[in-house]
Amino acid sequence: LTFLTNVHTRKKQCCEYRSLGAEHDGDGNSCKAEDHFVMREDESDITIIRSSRNPWLFSNCSVKAFKDILKRKNCVSRPGGFYDLGEYMNYVKKEPGQRYSLDDQCRLLYGQNSTCCQIHLQIICHSMMCTDPTTGVCMPEHHGAAMGTECGPGKWCIGANCVSRP
Repeated sequence: LTFLTNVHTRKKQCCEYRSLGAEHDGDGNSCKAEDHFVMREDESDITIIRSSRNPWLFSNCSVKAFKDILKRKNCVSRPGGFYDLGEYMNYVKKEPGQRYSLDDQCRLLYGQNSTCCQIHLQIICHSMMCTDPTTGVCMPEHHGAAMGTECGPGKWCIGANCVSRP
């Protein structure tokens, strides 16, 4: 899972996820590319990525593919002793928005030169704005920041809502 911290583009993400057994949505499976999950085919079209409804989520087809490959591979069921269990446990108990800054989230969606240009944090949970990496222009968004992203003092994004943290 630590390879996710080094992923900078959707295209690279899809290649890595394909190596874990997931096919593009709509490519020989029952999931539709139009639902715009991570594994949609149109990963290089920035206008499509901008209008995605589910940019941080995997479709049921992708989740099933990951589970199927993990069931077949016994190397992941044996302890390897090559990772720090404490570090892993700290990693998995955090929401994506706690691990990735707003700028990081924009870079993951659009590439290295994109940054967050949001003015009002109150709406970031359902409408995050990033700069176009080629022009630097702030683009209107149709999806929100990742779960766990801070959206105000003592608040974070859960779903598309800014709610008080427990």
